Parts: sequence; structure tokens; C-alpha cells
Amino acid sequence: MPVAEIRNGRWRGAAAIAVALCVLALAQFLAAAARAEEDDIFRIGARINVVADGHASVWAAGGQVSVLGVAKKDVWVSGGDVEIDVVTEGDLSTFGGGVELRGRIGQDAAVAGANVEISANIGKDLRIAGATVLVADSTSIDGVTAIYAAHADFRGEARGDLRILADEVVFSGHAEGAVILQGRKVRISKTARIDGDVTVRMLGEPVVEPGATIGGQLTRALPRKGTDEGRDWGLFTNISIAFAASAFVIAAAAMFLGPAIMATAAGTLKSRPALAFVNGLVAAIGGPIVAGALILIVVTAPLGLFLFMAYPLLALLGHGLVGFVIGDRLIALASFEVNTFMRLVAVAVGVSLVSAVGLIPFVGLPLVLLILVSGVGAVLLALAEHLFGFATKRAT
Repeated sequence: MPVAEIRNGRWRGAAAIAVALCVLALAQFLAAAARAEEDDIFRIGARINVVADGHASVWAAGGQVSVLGVAKKDVWVSGGDVEIDVVTEGDLSTFGGGVELRGRIGQDAAVAGANVEISANIGKDLRIAGATVLVADSTSIDGVTAIYAAHADFRGEARGDLRILADEVVFSGHAEGAVILQGRKVRISKTARIDGDVTVRMLGEPVVEPGATIGGQLTRALPRKGTDEGRDWGLFTNISIAFAASAFVIAAAAMFLGPAIMATAAGTLKSRPALAFVNGLVAAIGGPIVAGALILIVVTAPLGLFLFMAYPLLALLGHGLVGFVIGDRLIALASFEVNTFMRLVAVAVGVSLVSAVGLIPFVGLPLVLLILVSGVGAVLLALAEHLFGFATKRAT
């Protein structure tokens, strides 16, 4: 099977899973808002510290988020840097740049982030998507475990079935059920203990260190493309979830820290979309050239590096801005009361809808790029107007 065909199949399947997880998290947030109890905790801001003391549910989003304590029901956390140490009887969903999870989760746990570290007891299923994933030896999962990562290191105990899809897979823990490992490199260390069958999907041969215990049969197979049996979702899942969640957090922060800039950018995007797209396209093409030239000059090298580092933030802000515009339109169509909470919910819906556009066959990715470029262009025009006084003519 051609490698390119395998990769393309994973991207299509992964996009579906990414949007499904984002919509699931959003559905949980909306459901919580509908049945909010007096002892629920809702926190949104740049730096959030939550201490739950027997509260029903916890819902927190921000740049830096810390959640500690005991919750009776669900925990939903999103942020740039997330630290969670909770005991809850319900589900947990968390999305962030860096995620550290400890404690005990009574039901299912869904985790996505650039760097993920798990050291917790999970009562049912665990799903993880991340660039780097570490499941510590103190972790136990009673249900099914599914991990999708660039580098996955599993040291814990999986009492149900386990499947890991990553570029590099290291397994040194204990698994009682069937195990599926897929990657470019797969290593089963000497401390590994697997009671059931093991299927390794890779083009080469796995490394099985002396001392590893495999109770069932070890089978090697070629990597599967797409989402056969719902198992091989691909690395694009990690990127999509982290990007969508981060875009929501960045947009929410911009709404609080720079409301005038967000309003101006939204106005430009709605009234002058062509101007926003052209400006974003010029920035996308010319920005790296200017930044590279500045880096070559010793005196201006720091400025060039700053411009390169600003690109991911601008992309996230552009995505969030489009979600903000869509959310405002949804609020107007539904005749909802305009308040901070409802606007944040609408932005989350808008960001999810932008991600869903990527599922459209053939034209999905170009449409998403067009949306992001237009969003970035509108943000840059708004910054130019507010910081430097360069106003753009708007349609009235």
C-alpha cells in the first residue's frame, strides 16, 4: 500500500475525529450551561486558579489554568497551560498547549494538547491526542485506551484494550486486553507485560527487548490507512484539536484584553472581506521574507525572530476572529440575549464550524486556508488602525 495513500486516508479520518471531539466538548459545555447548578464553577480569564470543594461541575478556560480539588460531576478545562489534580465522579475533557493530569476520574477522560502527561486513575475510557504523550506508571485505566501522538510513551496499566498510533511508540507498562501499536518506530521494553495478543503495524520490525512478557500472540502487519475499524485516526487529530481549542482560548482572551481591536477586525472582515484576504495573503507571502532578511542583519535579528514567532499566534487569532464573527451572526439569528457567556459559547460554535469546513472533500483544506488568511488580514488591519492610526475605509 503506498505510503502517500495511507497518509491521505489518515488525514481524512483524523479530520472527522478532530471535529467530533471538539463538538463533543462544546456539547458538554452547552449542556452544563443549560443545567447549571448553584454550586457549579465557571471561570474564564488569562490566569485561572480553581479549587473545587465538593462542587457539582467545573468549567474553566484561560491562558494558564489550574484546577484542584473534588467535583461531583464533570470537569471541562481549556487553556494554554493546564494543570489538573482532581477527584471527580463524572467525565473530564481538557484541551491545551501543555496538559498535566493527576487525580482520579470516575468516568471517561478526553485529553488533547502539545505536551500531555497523565498520572491518574481513569474509571472508564481514556482518549489522548498530543504531540508528546507520557502515561506515567502510576496511571491505571479501567476501560479502553486510545492514544494518538508524535511520540507516545506508555508506562501505566491498561485493564481494557489499548491502541496507540504514533510516529514513535514506547510501551513499558502493563496491558490486560488486546494491544495495537502502530508507528514508524515501535519498542516494547523489558518491563512491558501484556496479557493478551499484540498487533504491531509498521513497515519495519518492532524492537522487543529481552524480558518483555507477552501472554498472547505477537503479530506484525502493515499500517492501516484511514479509520478502519475506527482505530487509525492519525496525527492530524492532535493538530486539529489543539489548534481549534487554542483558537477559542486566544479569541476569548482577545475579547477581554482587546475588545476594540476585535470589534474593528470583525467589522473589516464583514464589510471588506476582499481587503482582509489580500492583506492576509501579502502578510503570508511577504512576512517570512521580511523576517528572514531581518534575521540576516545582526542588529535586527531579534525582531526577525519575533516576527517568525508571531505567525502561529496570528493564525490562531485569525481562526478565532472568524469564529467570533460567525458566533455574532448566530446570536443575531437566534435572537439570544447578548452577554459575555453567550458570546463565548457562540465563539466556540463558530470555531467548531470553521474546523468542520475541512471535512468537505477536495475543497475543504483550501477553504480553511482562505478563511484563516482572511482572518489574519483583518486582525493585521485592525492592529494597524489602533496602534499606528492606519484606518481602512469600511462599507457603511
